[in-house]
Amino acid sequence: MIKPISLAAAIGVLVAATPGVHAATSVAAERAAVIKVEEGIAYATTIEAGLSFVDPNIVQDDFFPPQRHGVAEVRKDFDVYMAHYTDFKAKILDITVDVDGALAVAYSHQSFIAKGKDGTPDLDAVIRQTDVLRKSHGKWLITYEHLSVPIDLKTGLAVWKPR
Repeated sequence: MIKPISLAAAIGVLVAATPGVHAATSVAAERAAVIKVEEGIAYATTIEAGLSFVDPNIVQDDFFPPQRHGVAEVRKDFDVYMAHYTDFKAKILDITVDVDGALAVAYSHQSFIAKGKDGTPDLDAVIRQTDVLRKSHGKWLITYEHLSVPIDLKTGLAVWKPR
């Protein structure tokens, strides 16, 4: 005797048998997870909160040399910023994320505003950020980060607020 099946079960069987449906859902979910990491580091209110999104062996190219290797060197860089600025506010202006398996790349433009301390000028800049992430043990972590601003070729100076 053939037993009737529910409509939900029939749809489930059809979706499971349709190539690409799970892959597209999975990629969208992974992109969303990477965006959460990018938002987490951009909007972190403490150094430790920000560092929770980076791999212990991170490599970072920031505005100032040298290249940093490992979370301890990145932490020192954050300490320098914190010593000279207060009231940080960041905003992700646009972001693109591409995911392929356990690797992802995210690139964005972000606005940073902060108050200078002890004679340091206030910061009001739009930066370009590129992050490479690896998923390990179910968690996306930034393994490489590159920050930059455009350069005015006529003056050789950084353009902190591009149009």
